[in-house]
Order: sequence, then structure tokens, then C-alpha cells
Amino acid sequence: MERLLQKLEEIKPLFLKQLDYQLFIYTTIGSGTYESPMWIQMDSIWADLDLKFVNSQRTSTAFYVPVDKQTQRLIRDYRDEAYDFFKYAKYMYIKEVAPTVWQELAQGHNGTRINNFLNSYKTVA
Repeated sequence: MERLLQKLEEIKPLFLKQLDYQLFIYTTIGSGTYESPMWIQMDSIWADLDLKFVNSQRTSTAFYVPVDKQTQRLIRDYRDEAYDFFKYAKYMYIKEVAPTVWQELAQGHNGTRINNFLNSYKTVA
């Protein structure tokens, strides 16, 4: 598991760079909360080349992060842990750098789910 965390930490800056771009697009031309980067989640290894992240509410909004073969295997073997790692990274990043985007969905039913996840999240190490 320590190796998984190391690999995820290595690709996290690439993930956050792509997430930041999605935040820019959303805050500049977004038309509804269904387009919010808060809905972005890890999807799959795409064509054995990249790790795909997709907006669960608007699947046409997606981005890819390159990963090596070893990282691909680790993510496939520990999908749930990798999924939660990026979910946590996404929420914490948005909460810090885009508080207005955070507030749109971190209230009510969604807010309860999100905050329960954040409060219970434990790193994969």
C-alpha cells in the first residue's frame, strides 16, 4: 500500500493541474452545477495509457492523466483506495482554491455525504 500512495502522490500534481483547468472553465463559462468539477471522479485506465477522470453528471467533461505500467497495475489492484485518494484530493483542493464552487454543492444532502467522507477518510498508507 505504501507503494500505491507513493505512485498516487507522484501523479497528484498532474491531476490537480487538470482539475484547476476544469475549475477555470466552470467558473468562466459553466452553465449549471451539473457541470461542476465537484462531480469529477476517477473512471478507469484508458486504452492502457492514461488514467481517466470524468464528470459523473456530464460525461462529455473528462480529462486524462498519463500513468506508467506499474501505476496502472497498482490502480487496478487497489481501485477503491485510488478512487478515494483522488476524491479526497479533489474536495480539499476545491475547498481551498475555489470556495464558491465548494459552497454550491457542499451543503444539504450532498454536503452531508461530502463531509462524512472527508471526516472518515484515511490515507492508503
